[in-house]
Amino acid sequence: MSKREIIQIHIGQAGVQIASACWELYCLEHGIQVDGRFFQGYDAADHSCDAFFSITASGQAVPRVLMIDLEPTVIDEIRTNYYRNLFHPDGLLSGKEDAANNYARGCYGVGKEMLDLALDRTRLLADDCHSLQGFILFRAFGGGTGSGFTSAFLEALRSDYRKSSVLDFSVYPAPHISPIIVEPYNAVLTTNGCIENQDVCFVMDNEAVYDILDRKLDTPRPTYTNPNRLLGQVVSAVTASLRFEGAVNVSLDEFQTNLVPYPRIHFPLITYAPFVAAHKAMHEQLSVAQLTNSCFEPANQMVKCDPRNGKYMSCCLLFRGDVSPTDVNTAINTIKSKRSIQFVDWSPTGFKVGINYMPPTTVPGGDLATVTRAVTMLSNTTAIKEAWERLLRKFDIMYRKRAFVHHYVGEGMEEGEFQDARENLAALVQDYQEVDTEALRSAYRMGDDVLRKATHLGHRAIFRKLKTVEPMGSKADRIKTLSISALSTSIVAGKEDAANNYARGCYGVGKEMLDLALDRTRLLADDCHSLQGFILFRAFGGGTGSGFTSAFLEALRSDYRKSSVLDFSVYPAPHISPIIVEPYNAVLTTNGCIENQDVCFVMDNEAVYDILDRKLDTPRPTYTNPNRLLGQVVSAVTASLRFEGAVNVSLDEFQTNLVPYPRIHFPLITYAPFVAAHKAMHEQLSVAQLTNSCFEPANQMVKCDPRNGKYMSCCLLFRGDVSPTDVNTAINTIKSKRSIQFVDWSPTGFKVGINYMPPTTVPGGDLATVTRAVTMLSNTTAIKEAWERLLRKFDIMYRKRAFVHHYVGEGMEEGEFQDARENLAALVQDYQEVD
Repeated sequence: MSKREIIQIHIGQAGVQIASACWELYCLEHGIQVDGRFFQGYDAADHSCDAFFSITASGQAVPRVLMIDLEPTVIDEIRTNYYRNLFHPDGLLSGKEDAANNYARGCYGVGKEMLDLALDRTRLLADDCHSLQGFILFRAFGGGTGSGFTSAFLEALRSDYRKSSVLDFSVYPAPHISPIIVEPYNAVLTTNGCIENQDVCFVMDNEAVYDILDRKLDTPRPTYTNPNRLLGQVVSAVTASLRFEGAVNVSLDEFQTNLVPYPRIHFPLITYAPFVAAHKAMHEQLSVAQLTNSCFEPANQMVKCDPRNGKYMSCCLLFRGDVSPTDVNTAINTIKSKRSIQFVDWSPTGFKVGINYMPPTTVPGGDLATVTRAVTMLSNTTAIKEAWERLLRKFDIMYRKRAFVHHYVGEGMEEGEFQDARENLAALVQDYQEVDTEALRSAYRMGDDVLRKATHLGHRAIFRKLKTVEPMGSKADRIKTLSISALSTSIVAGKEDAANNYARGCYGVGKEMLDLALDRTRLLADDCHSLQGFILFRAFGGGTGSGFTSAFLEALRSDYRKSSVLDFSVYPAPHISPIIVEPYNAVLTTNGCIENQDVCFVMDNEAVYDILDRKLDTPRPTYTNPNRLLGQVVSAVTASLRFEGAVNVSLDEFQTNLVPYPRIHFPLITYAPFVAAHKAMHEQLSVAQLTNSCFEPANQMVKCDPRNGKYMSCCLLFRGDVSPTDVNTAINTIKSKRSIQFVDWSPTGFKVGINYMPPTTVPGGDLATVTRAVTMLSNTTAIKEAWERLLRKFDIMYRKRAFVHHYVGEGMEEGEFQDARENLAALVQDYQEVD
């Protein structure tokens, strides 16, 4: 299955010149020759290039691109250069007169004459897409076409494609380098004209780029090819997750959800690392920690402003190549501990992470060295207001004398538009200044004028994943290629992702898939002789796992009221978080699901990674490692449902023995032994040792200290060579320990399951094969630590209404935030009062 398509639109001289560099690099990355044919060894069937290229019946790759300039010179160069046979002629659109560096001429004059033709060509490209994800624009703020024509074009584009994302890569006026005298006018006017019609605008300036070429890449006398290739490298890095396979990929919608806390605050900085000159390739291969640190150095930024003079609101770190999630988490925690790097106090998570396995590709003979790993950081920081203020000062100096204004008025523009644009940009500066103050709380309260503008199921498996078709195919597509392909009717994949947004998963694109998922569930249920229940697997933090699951569980409970519903959920960890809006999603889904599940077993990634590192000697795991570890635990919990044993436990028994009150249904999971494969011969633990291990926080799958709470019930599920006598002895020993406390109204405290089937391990995996193991499911008041931690993070963000507009924009009432928050606070109170 192909991926959701993206159309790139390059406008004006700067945008078209960047196009040459971008598409040259895309072709190298995807193995495409200058005529669109694939090099030997590359195949269009892997769909990695589908987002950016359409494939003809003859197998030729054609870029999904439109290049527009009001004068023919630069487009004519594309028509005659080395890649002339790559582009479709209809995608090259040039006029006969230029905009003469005049915003008004590009917007109201000669640009107006070309607007309809440009929109028609855009529709042709859009009609060729199966599921259009959005548009990426490239232009300069300072030119007449890049500023004026783009403003008119974006307004029309937004009107025609309201649901598609619009990202804008813009060359911004530099502090000192300026080839155009009226650049301040054009930049201020286009900012005013475009601010409502783009979702994210990534700004870059030539001075920052030239400094990087000089100081980092030893290119003191560059031609225009050098900076354009550098910008191409950055754009390739940002879009890699839209095209290639990765552990954590990022869609266009996810950029918005995690980077834009308020509708107008959508101008992130771009930072890239490493900038290594080609002749230094053998000497500078940086670690993940070094790369991450480099992203916070002003010298690596693509805009001249000092981030130390502002505060970060959100950072999206996009890694490529040989990168381990653990190394990323460690690097981020180090960054958070630095006093010199400041975040606003309402962004407790701060980071969105993407990891893509495709290493960076470089142009042969170019300035950049080939490296094994790289990172691009997109950061929304209040420091960008330096650039806006600098631009306003230049604008004011000229406009105070009304210099050059007659050129604009002569093209049909009202002079009042200058003052309107100036006031709008000044208001944007004020927005950035206030974003860290209490004043913004009321300014962005939902409902005011500003924002108005603005499973495994039963005994059969259904792989329910509402996810965009990712590079190399979606997760659901990859499952279809495995040996279980016969279950293809149980694999449900959508065309659009939930973009880390609970509301989008629950009320938006998720709502469209709900009936299909329920129909597939009914097919599975109808094939069961005596359906025992459902076991779900998801994460609280993602848009699908939180939002879609809430809607799905409500419908499931309605249809199968007498069947048990158990939920294995990855819960937000204390420090590791790949999604900035994770606290919102987790609180909302807890509220949405609490009445529709019988038991929810919570696990968090930080606890799992600690086990891999400290117990299993796996300091740099891939995502396969923690998933296999969780699989081992789930296998242990469900073994009694599948194999013969002395004392087996059904789904109903889990509830009866673990859930003292309906809302108190969030047990912890503990497993033992965690023995690394290479220690198998040395560590065969007794039943007593295994049981003791279950009460050690280091063996828990959630970061909370059970010593700070009291146990209400414990379900010990033993596997393998275990005798009931040894179990009883071990339990009596546990009960005698003062350090392990039970509530006084649970005199028994333990439910025991013994299954004769010893644990099985994946060959070549992290875990050793052992003769016996135990999983403990424990309902303890200590879990409220995790809820309280989540509430603090939620409150910090919601106090400023940060990112709320993304949720309301998908049809969710803002009151649902407060309802969810109050319900979770009530759950904490329930746990406090339970003993």
